[in-house]
Amino acid sequence: MTNVHQVYLTAVVPVGTGLTVDAGKFVTHMGNEVVESKDNWNYSRSLLFACAIPYYHTGIRFTYPVLKNFSVGVHVLNGWNSVLDNNDEKSLGLTLNYAPTASTGIILNVVDGFEQPDGLDVGKKTVLDLILTQKLSERFSVVLNADYGKERLVTALPIWKGVALYGRYVIDGQSALAFGERSSMTETGMRQVSESRTLKSGR
Repeated sequence: MTNVHQVYLTAVVPVGTGLTVDAGKFVTHMGNEVVESKDNWNYSRSLLFACAIPYYHTGIRFTYPVLKNFSVGVHVLNGWNSVLDNNDEKSLGLTLNYAPTASTGIILNVVDGFEQPDGLDVGKKTVLDLILTQKLSERFSVVLNADYGKERLVTALPIWKGVALYGRYVIDGQSALAFGERSSMTETGMRQVSESRTLKSGR
């Protein structure tokens, strides 16, 4: 199952307005960008996608619409980018998705758990992921994505953080212009990376 992009079963439990349960392998809930380039505003991805968050998980996720504009997701996972867990601890994920208006979106994602193999005297790996979306007009939208993560290792405490800004202008129903993406990421105790670029998309 390692080379399979996603494979999971979905059931809707008749609790309240409906509790959605997914079990299997699925892409991470973290981050604004996704694996499929066609579904991103820009064809290339930021350092936040590449370095700050996981790509996929294996486990169970629960999603419940508390209100029409607010949903909560809870995830029980086999760690980062793994089909089988490398220790006896499960990682936990959280998604809070709130849309105060039709043009504004606020998403807070969290993933937390022990990611090193059993026997190592280390602490948890925790990442906070914030996504703010604003539609400024019928044609122009912006997204701000910010990440903060840390992990206690045997000899270090790496801390990474970064922010990316995206803009997209819809030209017509067939094409759009994506521009102004800027992102930076620093890793305390490991390395420092920075990035700044402007990209265009023809869709």
